[in-house]
Amino acid sequence: MTAVVSACRAVPILAEHVLPAPVGEVHDLFLDSDFLCAYAHATLAGRSLVTVSPDRLRTSLRRVQPTDSAPPFLAPVIGPEVDIVEVVRWDAPGPGQWGRRALLRVEALVAPREARFTGVMTLEPASGDAQAAAACRWTVDGGLWVKASLIGGKVAPLLTDAVQTALATQARLAGEWLRR
Repeated sequence: MTAVVSACRAVPILAEHVLPAPVGEVHDLFLDSDFLCAYAHATLAGRSLVTVSPDRLRTSLRRVQPTDSAPPFLAPVIGPEVDIVEVVRWDAPGPGQWGRRALLRVEALVAPREARFTGVMTLEPASGDAQAAAACRWTVDGGLWVKASLIGGKVAPLLTDAVQTALATQARLAGEWLRR
């Protein structure tokens, strides 16, 4: 029997990466529209749209990706492409605060179904000495919900892998950009 994953139960996802720059530089990079466009391209998006709010506390990345590499059993359900919307809402920095925190929400609209990842994204100094930290620990901790009663159990592991792969791609690309 296949387990059903519904909006009532999330599949936990935790990712942690160390990036080669202080928190402030990584935060600025994650708000850079050119970087976000490069990230969309690195995830093989066919089309993308990036928006950064004037107050630099919110980013939105919408990308449309082809589904030609999806397993054949999903083809009739998901169609030729998936629309993915990623929104990051950063908290305003507090006095004396060395790290940054944001809410991350990613929705994939697949035919009439929806998958959603919601989590907390943190940037903090990788070492104990915040002022001297030359590296940043980027952590994403959240859960994946799949609204697909019959195939949710088959789709959730695929989407979990896709989220982990996208985060690893963003970390790899961020590392490359920060080393420039």
